[in-house]
Amino acid sequence: MDLKEHIKTARFYLEEAYKLLERGDAYDAAEKTWAAVRHATTALTTAFLKEAAPPRGVSWRTFVKKSSSRPV
Repeated sequence: MDLKEHIKTARFYLEEAYKLLERGDAYDAAEKTWAAVRHATTALTTAFLKEAAPPRGVSWRTFVKKSSSRPV
């Protein structure tokens, strides 16, 4: 997936989460929200670090922190 596809997918999952919340299905809405966050995070790290996932042995938290603290 490229950056635009990840952003588009994140928006899709977020819209689905809102629909599920309107129906009172908080559990499934949380799963869709997590999928949206995951795709948005992948887009962010790909854009700033040129990598979609952290290297072996590096936590996602450290990896994302590194991407958000880099100068633009």
